Amino acid sequence: GRPYILRTEGCIHDGWLVIQDYHAKFDTEYLYYYLSAETVLAQYTRYAAGSSVLNLNKELVSSIIVAVPAPTEQRAIAEALSDVDGLLGALEALIAKKRAIKQATMQQLLTGRTRLPGFSGRGMAKTEIGEIPKEWSLFPLAKLVDPTRGIRYGIVQPGHYDPNGRYMIRGQDYSEAKGWADPRDVFRVSPSIEEKYRNARVRQSDLIMTIVGYCGHVEMVPSWLDGANLTQTTARIAIKSDHAIPVFCKYVLQSHIGKRQVAGYLKGAAQPGLNCADVEQFLVCLPSRAEQTAIATVLSDMDAEIAALEARRDKT
Repeated sequence: GRPYILRTEGCIHDGWLVIQDYHAKFDTEYLYYYLSAETVLAQYTRYAAGSSVLNLNKELVSSIIVAVPAPTEQRAIAEALSDVDGLLGALEALIAKKRAIKQATMQQLLTGRTRLPGFSGRGMAKTEIGEIPKEWSLFPLAKLVDPTRGIRYGIVQPGHYDPNGRYMIRGQDYSEAKGWADPRDVFRVSPSIEEKYRNARVRQSDLIMTIVGYCGHVEMVPSWLDGANLTQTTARIAIKSDHAIPVFCKYVLQSHIGKRQVAGYLKGAAQPGLNCADVEQFLVCLPSRAEQTAIATVLSDMDAEIAALEARRDKT
């Protein structure tokens, strides 16, 4: 049911229908926006036939009712909506630019190639993850986590949704593109099942990493998920705050340093995966706590700017 405006000549296959306005009753862009409306898309959902793959045909699409104002009003409506589309496109481009700048900044700051004001060193040293400042240290994650809360995944068979149960974090609940899911969309697992996996519960500011499918995405547990549990597709990384600053470790694991290590440990083809024992071996480079804090502050400010732009885009 998604409409598109054809901007050039061409041919189509049987997965498409062409709407041609021989009598010039419609402004093309007006009709495009009208057919894009959620109320019309809902009609397509009702009309579509098929079990595994839904289908529309010419008769069904022809039955869609279209409200047709005067040509001048059609054009005015189309221009207003086109302007909003232009704003959305500009915001998307700006968000993409800010993300690219952040990635470049991470690569410079997290390898010590660029030092923030007030920090300097004695040159660079070659390590397993590349060159880093000589005064920085390398630690495997196993040495940085709370020894009473080791790296582990969670619930294997969560059973049915329990509206009164505990939150259970799945890989689909957090992503680089969309951030955290709406709390209403997060699965809740029954107490009887969750209790068996109580040692997998997370706390605010713990790190979590996807270890099945799209592996290696890392986020920090927000306050509203304090006490939640995990599925087997997500690993908890409970950085002990007196060993390292958790948010700094998050950025290291999100950077090319972490992504290269993810690629090196991945197993499987159809369904790629990481073992928790592999994640324990991931190396994190640590400057002084003061420099960790300074770097994390710069990157957090960039994240906040991107989040504000994303909120403006969503509102638009």
